Amino acid sequence: VTVVSAGTFVLSYTLAADCYAEKTISVNHQANAGEDQILCGVLTTSLNGNDPIVDGGFWSQVDGPGIISFTPDVTSPNPTITATHYGTYTLNWFHVTCSSFDFVTITFNERKQVGVSVTANTAAICAGETVTYTANPQNGGSAPVYQWYVNDIPQPNSNNTIFSYNPQATDLVHVVLTSSEDCVVLGSNPATSNSVSVLVKPLATAPTAIE
Repeated sequence: VTVVSAGTFVLSYTLAADCYAEKTISVNHQANAGEDQILCGVLTTSLNGNDPIVDGGFWSQVDGPGIISFTPDVTSPNPTITATHYGTYTLNWFHVTCSSFDFVTITFNERKQVGVSVTANTAAICAGETVTYTANPQNGGSAPVYQWYVNDIPQPNSNNTIFSYNPQATDLVHVVLTSSEDCVVLGSNPATSNSVSVLVKPLATAPTAIE
């Protein structure tokens, strides 16, 4: 007999007109622990293991930075799990009857605070000189976006951590950072920096000749 799917089956057979018998057999699944999960700002989720037909199964923690608890217990195919620490955990779903098992990876990401500050390469210049401003990002991600402003006016072609500018005496320079991180503190992205001003000293004028 070949069975193409898991389940419980009743086989009946007749040897003679007055000789009939039945046999119930159960065919178990191979273990399937469900899809990997990447989560943000939480330490709990539900697992999606498949249900063994007979004899049950159980979950176990393989690795991770903390301890995983299972509710209602480790024998439930679809328990709610809670981690003690953020990070990546590997869990094993084991089917008793066929001794089959499958792994699933659950990543609990902590929300990151996005921020940015600006510094200038000098505190004072002579009129006409150029100042280099530098953005110092916090959790900008792998592909951050920068927009520089002078007196709240956006500057073109300024998507960089470095901004060079010839300031006037009252100019204020700041930057807005949009992080590419997927899991950030709500309300922190985009982040606006401090405003920086530089003392601009007027150029000296040549004295007028006395005749």
